[in-house]
Amino acid sequence: MSTKGTSEDSSEVHQNDGSDGKSFEEAISATGFGLYNILLVATSLIWFSASLNITTSPGLIMPIAQCDLDLDLDRKGWLNSIVYLGMIFGASIWGVVGDMFGRKIIITGGLFLLGTFNILYGFTTSYYMLVILEFFAGFVASGPIGAYMVYVPEFLGVKYRARVMVFVCSFITLGAIVSMLFGLLILTQSINISIGSREYHSWQVYYWACSSFGLIGGCLSLLFPESPKYLMSRGKNAEALKALQRIYSINTRKSSESYPIKSLRDESQSNGQSHQSVESGEKSEKDAKAPSHIFRKAFGQFIPIFQRPYLFNCLLAGFIEFFQLLGVNTMRSWMPQVFALLTTNTSPDEGVCEHIFQPPPDATTTPENQICEVLSDKSIYVNSIIVQGVGVLGVFVAVYLVTIVGNKTILIVTTTVAGIASLAIYFAANSMTIVILYSLAVGIVFSGQASYNSILANLAPTSIRFTVISVSITLGRLGSTVGNLIFPNLMKVGCWPPFVAMSLAYLLSAFMCFFLPKTTRQPLQ
Repeated sequence: MSTKGTSEDSSEVHQNDGSDGKSFEEAISATGFGLYNILLVATSLIWFSASLNITTSPGLIMPIAQCDLDLDLDRKGWLNSIVYLGMIFGASIWGVVGDMFGRKIIITGGLFLLGTFNILYGFTTSYYMLVILEFFAGFVASGPIGAYMVYVPEFLGVKYRARVMVFVCSFITLGAIVSMLFGLLILTQSINISIGSREYHSWQVYYWACSSFGLIGGCLSLLFPESPKYLMSRGKNAEALKALQRIYSINTRKSSESYPIKSLRDESQSNGQSHQSVESGEKSEKDAKAPSHIFRKAFGQFIPIFQRPYLFNCLLAGFIEFFQLLGVNTMRSWMPQVFALLTTNTSPDEGVCEHIFQPPPDATTTPENQICEVLSDKSIYVNSIIVQGVGVLGVFVAVYLVTIVGNKTILIVTTTVAGIASLAIYFAANSMTIVILYSLAVGIVFSGQASYNSILANLAPTSIRFTVISVSITLGRLGSTVGNLIFPNLMKVGCWPPFVAMSLAYLLSAFMCFFLPKTTRQPLQ
């Protein structure tokens, strides 16, 4: 045991490096649960709204913008999928950056960029320009989404983590609902704004309004510190202790000096850092950030994923995410379009098949003979909100059940139900039945996704957790891209192929979930 130095800082460093220091789980539990955690959770709703808007908006604006952008089925497929394609390129890159330089920089920078992209969307009058912007927005959006999933649970003690994270993951659904509410208020209006020689319509005004999510969320993120768990994993115990003292003070309304823990355990050695490298200070940190070292460190983040004991679970989680997001994001993205087609019903008993089947244009049909119809019925957005609202209710039920049956059981049951409901849509006889089945095929899956995200956070230690989550997200986005590209082509084949394909994706994902480990109430590594 080292003796006390001549200064408080020296004493703190020696104590923090000793074996008598407290672990992260002990330190974060000592901060309690209070106002700070509530503010963080509330702010994360705005963060999720900004990120979900990027993937939700293309489907919402398609019925309105199809004439302005000359959208056919293939163009709609690319419009829905290009965001996920951008995420594929961005997810793993941002994951490595987040593990190397912290979570907060990804969240703050990403949110400001997302707000900027929405502003640029609004000034777009070309289909190709919109697709290009969506690709780069997807590239950016993949960073913050992964960061939220890592950042928020690292401010929660093990006692609250499972339930709160399932609740926080309901914001994936609530964030989409916020976008749909904006759509209901704006996209159903006849808006024509002239700026110079350009005319802008409701779908462009909608994008401008949605820029507020990213800009406000970015400003609020500046008020929160870097994750104490991340700081401890990098040997920055002094910074971590200050963050923990601040959290404790806000939660308990007491002074930060009364925080009961005075030293932290050195957890950097368990994450591949030597004690000597921690003490080397700012010089080694600057060297590590040099361009010549970035690639080597980035590659090093991936090596543990492909080694025991993480290889099987990481691959399994990735394939589960691939098939589950292939189903839910495809169904969700095309949901407004399906409901828009249903608004053309002349009989309340006409099922989805009378409208979903989109055969190729007849050879005698010319573009001049085709009529472009703007579909802006309020039922498109009301039905979409109902479906997402079921997802919110499902998540709240999952919050209650998670400590009783566990995350794994919730994930298996919800995914199986979604697979059955997706297939049942083919047999639906009226609009009300279709909305109910869509609620099960899309809405209820989000409670399962919330449980999945909670499981995913426990599959790897914090030093590579962001990378693991980002790789999983990458495979999920690949599934979303594939699904959104094949769905319109299946619509050309017939009514049943799109829904059978989505059902099979869900059921295969549910089967693989049986092999996941149980992680409820287990401490973060």
